Amino acid sequence: MLSPAKNQMKTIDESEDDLLIQADILENSGEYSKALLVYEEALQTMKRHPKLLARNGYCLYMLMRFDEAEARFTESLELKPDAVTTRFFRARCYENIGRLDDALADYYTCAETNPKADIFINIGLLHQFRKDSARARESYDKAILLDPENEIAAKLLDQLIET
Repeated sequence: MLSPAKNQMKTIDESEDDLLIQADILENSGEYSKALLVYEEALQTMKRHPKLLARNGYCLYMLMRFDEAEARFTESLELKPDAVTTRFFRARCYENIGRLDDALADYYTCAETNPKADIFINIGLLHQFRKDSARARESYDKAILLDPENEIAAKLLDQLIET
């Protein structure tokens, strides 16, 4: 038989799990504002939970609240620095708030940890925006090397060569 304290802890854990399940359902159905409220409620008891902070950041990102999302992603990365998806979305926030050096730094860290074509495409786009054609081309080439069927990278490279 569980002691009253252990029984109470089990109830708290189950209620936290219920909150997370509810938030996931809302998020997966595109109800980011409602999911955000549930995540924020869960953060009241699980303040330093990297996945929860990242999910909260993602909802803020989808609501285009980029400054707040960046802060949540940063909190999450302080606890779990190797979370590539969290770092990727923080880079996207940096792009949206005009911190392009920070965005590039995060994208390059993602590329070192988990090289994917999409990451190199984003790196290429930032270099292209900055009028650095050589680095943009290098990034698109890497994207194509990783995914030879990637039509977006091929199109961006073709457009870059034509200009």
